[in-house]
Amino acid sequence: MPGEHAKLSASSAHRWLACTASPTLEAQFPDTASPYAAEGTLAHTWAEKAAHARIFAPDNFFDAGNCEGEMLDAALAYADLVVARYRDALTRDRAPTVYLEERVDFATWVPEGFGTADCLIIADGTLEVIDFKYGKGVKVAAADNPQMQLYALGAFYTHDCDVLYDIHTVRMTIFQPRLSDTPDVAEMPIDELRRWAANVLRPKAREAFDGPGQFVPGEKQCRFCRAAAQCRARANEVLSLFDEVERGDLLSDAEVGNLLQRAQIFKAWLDSTADYVEKSLLRGNLVPGWKMVAGRSTRKIADTAAAGKALTDAGFPESTVFRRELETLTNLEKLVGKKRLPELLGELIQKPEGKPTLVPESDKRPALQPNGQMLDAFDE
Repeated sequence: MPGEHAKLSASSAHRWLACTASPTLEAQFPDTASPYAAEGTLAHTWAEKAAHARIFAPDNFFDAGNCEGEMLDAALAYADLVVARYRDALTRDRAPTVYLEERVDFATWVPEGFGTADCLIIADGTLEVIDFKYGKGVKVAAADNPQMQLYALGAFYTHDCDVLYDIHTVRMTIFQPRLSDTPDVAEMPIDELRRWAANVLRPKAREAFDGPGQFVPGEKQCRFCRAAAQCRARANEVLSLFDEVERGDLLSDAEVGNLLQRAQIFKAWLDSTADYVEKSLLRGNLVPGWKMVAGRSTRKIADTAAAGKALTDAGFPESTVFRRELETLTNLEKLVGKKRLPELLGELIQKPEGKPTLVPESDKRPALQPNGQMLDAFDE
């Protein structure tokens, strides 16, 4: 039902499975939607319409309405993926079933648990779950993704797959077109999914639902927790990172690397704390030791057309008053379309190598080999 929310949602499963105290703590804070969430909801609406047209509508008619640019490209790419996976299912089953924006129930393992899967394709052999992500702030992986596993579990039993289909594999796909044209895919035997549901999911969900649960702070589970800025367990965990005192005059490379890792966690905590204090002060609350002041202001022209006319009327040549330049690639993609722009500009679009960037060792990108050119690029 519209407006209905589960206490233990599938989208926050990575949080309450790791920190079973988080649902009870988060309940004390309002669930405010961000502009990014609203944008994602709109993108999901268009993606569903595009996929529905490609699968079910006569002549594949899709009325894009006012959907355009990057959002339209993403919706059409998602529809292409759904069609491709449906055709793949047809090679294994004469009548595979496709569901779009399908509610699934997993209350057997998660109290009052339900969710909405973007796309389910059920055919003999494989149950496919496809999740469309429009956000580009955090890359989401399909492997070990509890949200996807919950959707798969719910779909398997909601649609009686154990009776009607010979399912032995669950395929989970994350499609995040604004970060990558290639879907991220993970597969899991159905028996492994069942064991996870019985041995991990059910006891953790019960603990999280009943409360108070166990506090287990961590970068991933704390990132979007509504209580993160005020959570005492998280504060104690972050501050304890710097309790150790090393001996000697110089830090080793290993110690420097470890210190940087801890500093990044500390910075993320400080940023969320500062954001909380700013919002609290703007709401009129008092936070001892802090206040909000007017930031630095820069001049701007209120009406560029009127200002230009005033200057040219005063005798200044138009060429010295106005400046013409091509729009940025991002804006041109929104105007022309992400797929069509390369067709029109071809080799005029260049992508030089990026500046060497420091990232954690867990980052999936391959490490660069050190050389003089790398150091020169870093110094520029």
